[in-house]
Amino acid sequence: MAERPPEFEIRLFENLSPGVFVLKKKGCYLKLEKVKKDNKKFEKPARPEVKSENRKGVVRLCGVDVVGSVPVKTALMKVKGVGFSLGGAICNELKKLGVDGDLLVENLNESQIDLIEKAVANPASIGVKSFLLNRRGREGSLYGSELFITVRQDISREKELKTYRGWRHMLNQKVRGQHTRSTGRSGATVGVSKKALKPTQKKEEEKK
Repeated sequence: MAERPPEFEIRLFENLSPGVFVLKKKGCYLKLEKVKKDNKKFEKPARPEVKSENRKGVVRLCGVDVVGSVPVKTALMKVKGVGFSLGGAICNELKKLGVDGDLLVENLNESQIDLIEKAVANPASIGVKSFLLNRRGREGSLYGSELFITVRQDISREKELKTYRGWRHMLNQKVRGQHTRSTGRSGATVGVSKKALKPTQKKEEEKK
């Protein structure tokens, strides 16, 4: 039979400092102290809120419907063509122009929304580095339906030129040099049947 766990007894003595307990176990005294955690380092900074009477549940931003209770830096990442890095860089530059990235979308006015849309359409105009843009060799950055149409046109041009990438697109295979032995298969799965193995085994036995 399993032994019962030893009984513990906690006693609080007057001569000890507050928050210090003594644990008694089989005649031995162990000193335990309560440590108060300092959570000031992990407190999140308060979001700057602008009190407005006309709050919006859904806001149209860069051609996308965004929930109003979302910060600007999170709302930008919902736009196709704007990721974490580009959205963060845009918010850093917009902060210099008076639009904070932690500001809620529902609290934006019309002039601020226009400024954000212009910044997303042409990030280089507000000081974003060129290596963050998704299309090199042009002033602006593609986003939304414009990006979708441009990618589709690039693929159709590759198919017309019959390049290697174009052939891979036509065959619905992987384009960027990935292995296709175990992944990327299309159509019916082809396995090895036991019936096909039997004649080969017989031939090997006859040779021996």
